Amino acid sequence: MRPDKRAFTLVELVITLIIIGILSALVISFTAKAPEKAAIQEARAAMEALRIQLKEYFYAPDPETGQIRNRYPWAAGEKHFFDEAGVPELLNLKTGDLKGTHFSDGSYQIEIQSNDFWIYCIIDDANNNFFKRITDDHSGKGSLDMNSSGQIFHENISI
Repeated sequence: MRPDKRAFTLVELVITLIIIGILSALVISFTAKAPEKAAIQEARAAMEALRIQLKEYFYAPDPETGQIRNRYPWAAGEKHFFDEAGVPELLNLKTGDLKGTHFSDGSYQIEIQSNDFWIYCIIDDANNNFFKRITDDHSGKGSLDMNSSGQIFHENISI
């Protein structure tokens, strides 16, 4: 007579390994997108801060005349990066205010149009492939674009 031994059969072990494999694949697929989502949220928050400051500049009274400025700090067609000299102070921000985990102050560009503006978060780091441009406005570099009303355009995520 053989003693009763409690053991798993080969089929039970294989099924358990398959279930563990499927669950780990699901977890990896969900967590792989987390850095991209974090980068998008960081860019949106910084761009929203710039948008608010530009709107405040537009509607603030001119210190010389007391009248509402009704204009942006630069002429139409001009483009300025946030890390350029004088830009943070002009918008009541400090150098380093937009620096985050994924982007630096130099990642954000402001383009003034006739009565509007665009803010671009430009990604020029070869290791940072979160976005791809749809148009050629920035020499093929990736970007996330926001207009003056806060709408996001050209958010193309490469997974």
